[in-house]
This record gives sequence, structure tokens and C-alpha cells, in this order.
Amino acid sequence: VHVFYPREPGITAQRAEYLPDAEVLHGLWSEAFAARIRAMRSYSYVSAPIAKEARRYPVAVFLPGGGMKALLNHALVEDLASHGWIVVAIDPPYNAQALRFADGHVLRALPVSESNWPQDMDDVAYAARLVHWSRDVTFVIDKLMTLDTDGGMFAGRIDLQRGVGVFGHSFGGTAAGTARLLDSRIGAAINLDGWGPEGPFAAVKGPDVGAQPFLWIVRSGPTASSWYPDRLLQPIAG
Repeated sequence: VHVFYPREPGITAQRAEYLPDAEVLHGLWSEAFAARIRAMRSYSYVSAPIAKEARRYPVAVFLPGGGMKALLNHALVEDLASHGWIVVAIDPPYNAQALRFADGHVLRALPVSESNWPQDMDDVAYAARLVHWSRDVTFVIDKLMTLDTDGGMFAGRIDLQRGVGVFGHSFGGTAAGTARLLDSRIGAAINLDGWGPEGPFAAVKGPDVGAQPFLWIVRSGPTASSWYPDRLLQPIAG
């Protein structure tokens, strides 16, 4: 995970790279796009101390799209942090072409044939993956609860009482909508342009679409309007 938070002003620290290991996704992009990503700079600093003001910060968890790295959305999560949020961006293992841990260990994306997932992408397989990512969110919230009480930098600074927000892009957005159905500590969720066989989240509770606020942002046009059954759109809109 990558944790973004309001930093103490006036601190000198190393500027964070916008997308570490950008070259591992080179095969998915044109050379021009890859060069543009490599040239981008962040406004974040590595391991800077958290702001000293005596307050708790609201929390949001971010999930990237399928095959993508969380820090492709660096600008999005750091902007939210600049408004007084702690944002935890998850890089799901085996999702992107390569995931480098702090100790240098690298996990590569697994082809479906080498994973434990069903090899087709029917509704059951798709929902199973969404539930798996939802459990990653639950694991991260558990760890945040520990960080709030362990005496470290984040002790007493994480506001978990009002609930955790979860948002994501594409597959990560659909996972965010699903996670809120499975973890009552999630107070709200946002799906940025994600959809699946059952709509903007997996119907893991049947007709129960959840009580927490849910925002679905999707591109307009016939693709969106014809994809989703009215039985899902009506209660979501309500």
C-alpha cells in the first residue's frame, strides 16, 4: 500500500516519484505516453512527518483498475490528501505487470492459467475476484485500526469513527462498490467508470444494494445505458 497524508509544512524530504517502475507497463502504452508518465512529477514527499495539528483525519482507500498500478492515479490521491485526508492506495498482488515491495522483492502478474481463479470471466468468476479485492480493503482497515493505537506516527490521528471511504477506478471501482456490502466500517464508496456483469458492483447480497451512500460515475452513451438492468439502476438511483 501507499499512504498519503497531510505533511508538516516546511519539512525538507525526498520528492516522491510519480509512478515508480513505470517501465514495467511500457508494453501497454505507446512510447509517447510512457515518456509522458516518466516525466511527471509529484507534489508528495517520501516519509515526511504528518502535520502536527491536533486532529484526526478522515480516511479513504483507493483501488486501481485491472492490470494497473495504484500510483497511475497519484494526482488523484495526493490531491485528496492535500484537503486533509489520509488516503491508502492498494496495489493488489499479481494485478499489475510488476509490484515492487519496500525490500525490493517483485511480484509479477500471473496469467489466469497459473492462478487459482476460474479461467473464464463469467459472472461467478468476476464476482469471486471482486470479493477477493474487497477482503484486501478489510485487511487494510484492520491495519489502520492498529496504526491508530500502536504509538507510531499515525496514533490518534486516524478518524475511523465516521467510517472509511472507498473509491476506485474501473475494476477497482466495482470492487469498491462491492466492499461496502461486505464491511460495515465502510461509510461510503465511489466507482469511477467501472462495471461488470451485474452492474457497478457484485450482487453479493442479492437484491440488497446496501445502505451506505454510493456514487457511480460512468461515461454517458448507449454503452452505459444498455449494459445495466433496470432492476439494478432503479434502487441505486433511489
